Amino acid sequence: MLPTFIGAFQFEEPDGEGGLNRIVEVSPIEQFARKAEQVVLMNIRGLDMVRFFRLARQGRDCHPPLAVACAARPPSKEVPSSADLVRYYGPPGGIPRVSAYQVLSSSVAANESRFKGKVVVIGNALEAKTGLVTKDTFLTPTSSLLMSGVEIHATVVGNIMQGDWIRRVGAAYELLFLSIALVVITVALAGVTPFIGALFSLALIVVWSSCAYCAFLAGIFLPGVVACAVFTPLIFVVVTLVKHSALRVHLAAVQDMLGLGAGQ
Repeated sequence: MLPTFIGAFQFEEPDGEGGLNRIVEVSPIEQFARKAEQVVLMNIRGLDMVRFFRLARQGRDCHPPLAVACAARPPSKEVPSSADLVRYYGPPGGIPRVSAYQVLSSSVAANESRFKGKVVVIGNALEAKTGLVTKDTFLTPTSSLLMSGVEIHATVVGNIMQGDWIRRVGAAYELLFLSIALVVITVALAGVTPFIGALFSLALIVVWSSCAYCAFLAGIFLPGVVACAVFTPLIFVVVTLVKHSALRVHLAAVQDMLGLGAGQ
């Protein structure tokens, strides 16, 4: 009666002959699959820390959050790229969670009030391992606690439907921006005294960090906070040493021109 998406799941297992592992897929029962809007691949692949929208697409048209968001009314027109960052709503448990026993023990009216107009992601919120290497809990930037895969999928669904993920302009543009900023910082430090340069370096780190935080709250990723904190002091030291060395050479040349020896 409702648009339903059923997940398939893939894991690796040895082929039994000492060769490469083969991919095995656990698919839903065929009569359920026929009634579903779409069968989607549930695997969350990639790095141990789930930051990006790099959810599995192998063998399926799209991953679950994208499928759900596109089936919503009205459908989501904009979708994140693989470089965009997931905006988590808090540590594990930040999204409302209802246990199966609560649903079964509640009245129809209570369940209707609880779920009407909602997108419901059904899954196991406990750590679940299938095969040899697959797990269903992952690290996120919000906490040292592991978050279940179903909650990560629900988070991504919310991001797409509300359009509030953290957007990035792309790696090439970020690299260009950081390169230009590096040149500007170097030129600026070369044109001031060491005292002013030290104040400038400190102020730049504070301002950059503050702007990056404000941009993050606004849903935009501003790169270079770590690079600014690391390379600005390094550039300051290098520029100061180069200027000091050039000053010593210039002073020696003036002394030689005036016929003054060292110490005179």
